[in-house]
Amino acid sequence: MQPLHEYVKRSPWQIDLLGLALLSGVVLFLGLGQNYHWASREIRHAEIIREMVASGDYLLPRRMGKLYFDKPPVFHWIGAVLMKIRGEPTLFDARFPLALAGLCGVLATYVLGRVLLDRRTALVGALSLLAMPNYVIMGRQARPDMVLALAVLIASVCLVLGMQPPASRRRTLWFFCAGIASGVGVLTKGPYGVLFPLLFAATIMWQRREWKRPTPEWILFLSGMILLLAVWAVPTWLRDGGGYLESILTQHDLTTGAEGHRRNFFWYLGPLALTALPLTLFFPWVVKRWKENGFSPLLAAAAVMLLVLSCVPGKRNHYLLPLFPFIALGIADAIVAFSHRSNLVRRGALILIPLFMLGYVVYYNLALPWLNPGGDPEYRFALETLRRAQGEKIVCQGGIDEELAWVQRGFSNLYSEPDGPELATRLAALDGNAYMAADKKQARTVAKQLPSGAALVELFSVNGPGDKIWTLYLFERTANVSRPP
Repeated sequence: MQPLHEYVKRSPWQIDLLGLALLSGVVLFLGLGQNYHWASREIRHAEIIREMVASGDYLLPRRMGKLYFDKPPVFHWIGAVLMKIRGEPTLFDARFPLALAGLCGVLATYVLGRVLLDRRTALVGALSLLAMPNYVIMGRQARPDMVLALAVLIASVCLVLGMQPPASRRRTLWFFCAGIASGVGVLTKGPYGVLFPLLFAATIMWQRREWKRPTPEWILFLSGMILLLAVWAVPTWLRDGGGYLESILTQHDLTTGAEGHRRNFFWYLGPLALTALPLTLFFPWVVKRWKENGFSPLLAAAAVMLLVLSCVPGKRNHYLLPLFPFIALGIADAIVAFSHRSNLVRRGALILIPLFMLGYVVYYNLALPWLNPGGDPEYRFALETLRRAQGEKIVCQGGIDEELAWVQRGFSNLYSEPDGPELATRLAALDGNAYMAADKKQARTVAKQLPSGAALVELFSVNGPGDKIWTLYLFERTANVSRPP
């Protein structure tokens, strides 16, 4: 039997990958099914997965029984299979595909670092990625952004492996695989899935001129991307003659930016500095590294991606996620280069990177249960609402219908209405007992629009995210009941 030290010496990359996988599992998977904090919109995707399992339709996603056009069901399939196997919907099932994508992203970052840099830098870069707040946060939420980040990273790795000399027969396979990964990215979040890998490939070819040759393999790249898109698009088109696909391509999320999120060109600089901690603290040494060795293709690629994102009016913090693997490796290169010259750099990296990773474990598994012992406010509101309503009709406003449907495991008694007079109309039209779950500010407006002899009686309230106060009201038609102030 081969001694352990000999095995480690001969197969260091295998040991590195195993160690990174175990560490990523602890950071990303431990406490993954918690109900102490629900992120924005992740219950929406969890409910879509639950309805996918309940209906048996794994092709067209639905929310509250209606077709959902904002996002194709990319990561939902894995969550649905897991829910089907386990038999009971949980947030662990919904979040698992994204945590798995986050783990694979750490491993892919290491591989990219080994190809472009060296083993030590690859390890520091992969560990640095696992220390970045936004990367860990998005890896623990049921939202599709981590799938896009992984798709962009895998496509970039495959392109590098296909472009580096010497050329071989595997080159065509790498380009084809890069196309498939880009197709996943396009299916997840649109053109970013193919644009970002191509921008990365362009910066690599600009620095390493010996890699830049005529590449008919780009046809294979395109073929792989089209094939992946066709795997989902063709059956979807056959289902309804292209109606769903047309709605996907024309829905508002693919326009220049959502109303309310139009920010100035430099807005991303602040969120990037915060969400890329602790690596942004090492930026002065990045500048020194550039002066000594010229520009880093990894950071240059991230800068070009940032420029593209900055030109789009709609801006959100999580849009930066695909940049982080490249930033992690680019800054890791500076950390490794100066660690033997500067005790501050070496000790800073040795302390801050593990400290941040430990902080996530403590926060999700110890701090959150202490801060929210009864669970997330929306979770508590849903539990108490369903307990009081006892299956009666509930008119919902402001998106709380998703939370109620998820907790109840069904939506047959839930009525989703937009803001305004429609809520009052729906309440007045219902027979028998009825309730309204709404934000208190909107409920006051609805109360003024009720017909004569009807009123809303406040039962209880829970402080929700932002300035929302989720409140449950009982709708009564008795004339002598006074309206709430």
